[in-house]
Parts: sequence; structure tokens; C-alpha cells
Amino acid sequence: MKRIETERALLVNEHTEWEVLLSKAESQVNTFGNPVRGESGNHVYRLQAFLRQTGYLKGKSTGTMTPATILALKSLQKRNGLTPTGKIDAKTREALVETLIYKQLI
Repeated sequence: MKRIETERALLVNEHTEWEVLLSKAESQVNTFGNPVRGESGNHVYRLQAFLRQTGYLKGKSTGTMTPATILALKSLQKRNGLTPTGKIDAKTREALVETLIYKQLI
């Protein structure tokens, strides 16, 4: 009986840790917004930093949604089996969250 209680407590703890990790990743991805070409701001800078950390974007983060940033986003989409649009839709947002968790960047 003690073993079952211990295993149940471990499962609950793992589930709680997963929910916290998922929540953090979703919060971070939500800060990227949905920038379009030429748009500038901290949200674009954060997106570029993420794309650099994951190897999709080379060079510096400028804070402006450049053609290179769009190309990097398209590469991420393609690698995740999505239509490469260069825009952050719901499925791309999920791929960004999964990439954050997989790369343990949060």
C-alpha cells in the first residue's frame, strides 16, 4: 500500500511539474505576438532570440521582423510538418511551445 501511495505521489508531482513547464512555455511564446514583415518591437526581439537559440536564425536580433526572421520561422514550420507561411498561427504557436520544452530553454 505504501508503494502505491508513493508511486501515485510521484505521478502527481510529475504531472504538476509538466503543467508548470507547459504554462511557462506558453507564456513565453505568447510574448512573441504575431508580427508581420517590417514590424518592430520587443516581441520581435524575443522571437528572434528564440529562433537564434534554436539554430533557425543566424546573426543578431534586431527587433524588426526582417525577411531573414520570416525565413527562419518558415524553417521551423517546415521542420514541424507545418505549411511554411512565416506567420505565427495556432499550430506554429504549438510548435514553438514544443520546441521551447524540448530544447529546455525556459
